[in-house]
Amino acid sequence: MIVSTGFKPVTNEPAVRIRRLGASTAIATLFVSSFLFSTAASAESFVFGDAKLTIDSTVSAGATMRTSDRDCQRVSVANGGCAPAGTKATGVNSDNGNLNFDKGDITNAIVKATSDIQLTWQNYGALHSSARFL
Repeated sequence: MIVSTGFKPVTNEPAVRIRRLGASTAIATLFVSSFLFSTAASAESFVFGDAKLTIDSTVSAGATMRTSDRDCQRVSVANGGCAPAGTKATGVNSDNGNLNFDKGDITNAIVKATSDIQLTWQNYGALHSSARFL
C-alpha cells in the first residue's frame, strides 16, 4: 500500500517499523549511555583548625533532537503545507519552529557547571554559589 501526503510517498508498514526501530534504538542508546558515563558530583572538604571549607562542583550536559519527520498538515499552506480541504491550517508565522528543524537536527544543547563554596567557623558561616552555562 502506498500513501502519499503530497511531498513523498510513504510505503508499506515494515519500512515504517524499520525507521521507528532505528530512532528508538538511538534514543535507548543515549538513555543507557547517560547512566554509564555519568559520575557523581564531586566535593572536597578541608579543615583549618576550627574552620571548615567545603567545595562542591557539578558539571552536566544535555541535548534535544527532533526525532520525527515534519507533518505537512501542521505547516501553513502558504509555506508548502498540505492541510485537508475544509480545515483551518496554521498561520504563516506559527509554523516557523516546525520548518526550522528537520529529523535528526539538534534543537537545543547545553553544558552547565555549578560550584558551591562553603566556609564555616565556630557559629558563623558563608556560602558562595555560582553557575555557568556554555
